[in-house]
Amino acid sequence: MAEFGLYTDPYYQDVVEDNLPKQIVHKTDHTQEGLARLIHQYADKPRIKLLLQIYLDQIQTCENAIFSLIDNANLDNATGWLLAALGKILVQPNPGLSDANYRTLLRARVKVLRSDGKPEELLTILRLILNDVPEDADIEINEFTTIGLLIKIRSSLGSLDSDLVASLLRDAHAGGVPLQVIFSSEATSTRFSFAPGATSVTGSATGFASAVTPGTGGVLSSVR
Repeated sequence: MAEFGLYTDPYYQDVVEDNLPKQIVHKTDHTQEGLARLIHQYADKPRIKLLLQIYLDQIQTCENAIFSLIDNANLDNATGWLLAALGKILVQPNPGLSDANYRTLLRARVKVLRSDGKPEELLTILRLILNDVPEDADIEINEFTTIGLLIKIRSSLGSLDSDLVASLLRDAHAGGVPLQVIFSSEATSTRFSFAPGATSVTGSATGFASAVTPGTGGVLSSVR
């Protein structure tokens, strides 16, 4: 019950401040609380109590259904068509990922939509896409006056398409600033690399190919 725009019900005073709810609270005791509020002259009237209970049970059923929808439509809990619906809202269709991986992609899209293009925000997006990779050595971001922003990704992209990752980063970075992304879709064990020291490594599967075995050697990175 409200008076002049202010909640006077003691229940609402706990969750409302300045006419704005602090949070949405799932109330699970509408029936019990409603029956307890019967004035004394009706407290011992079973027919009145039964009629009131019928209405209160319906209210409780409606609230339970609403909160079930809220919980299931939450990005953390949504699956199947609900997850696809959230993807449609975020303009990020599922490229064929599982629900778990698609959920991660949608979280990254949310970060992209809120990004103002700072390198640290791009790093956050990348680590989220790559399953929260903590090591700085896996992702390197450099700013240059000539070529703009250069991002090197040494982690595996897993089931994510490289063009999709590059597209997310381009959408997130500042407009007018050139962006290059260097990555490899190959496993770390097969990527091209130089010997760790001055001494060459014979028979390495990640170095240059030779005239004897021209089809071997490490796989070069790609640039987007």
